Amino acid sequence: MLWPRGYPTDDNYDRIRRVSPSVKHLLRAAIRAYWALWPRRFRRGCLYRETCSRYVYRVTDEIGFVAGLRALSHRVRTCRPGYAVSTDKGEFGLALRDGSFLQRNLVAEDILASIQLEITRIEGCLANDPEAARLANRNDSRIH
Repeated sequence: MLWPRGYPTDDNYDRIRRVSPSVKHLLRAAIRAYWALWPRRFRRGCLYRETCSRYVYRVTDEIGFVAGLRALSHRVRTCRPGYAVSTDKGEFGLALRDGSFLQRNLVAEDILASIQLEITRIEGCLANDPEAARLANRNDSRIH
């Protein structure tokens, strides 16, 4: 039997609703403490345009505690080193370590800037070295 004293009453649902907002505030308070106490220089850079902590805070604030935990779980799985620059259906972005694809409009500006810098450097090398250009064209078919 799921409910030992019968089916839940409206009073039980009201009590659950009252508890849920306070738990939501605990998660938000933990994130605010992270922002205030953890120095930026020790924080790992985020792959996403909206940082992971800001995203989880926003989702928790707008939707609730459970949605905030799901958002946190998703970001912990996906926002990690080991990504690759890729295209998906003709769209540029990042192939993440868990196999998902992060569209360009969701990628952090500093990540995009470093990718663009590397592309510019490679193009400069290719323009000055015909042999490197030939090898790049040959290896281009392996990139996905």
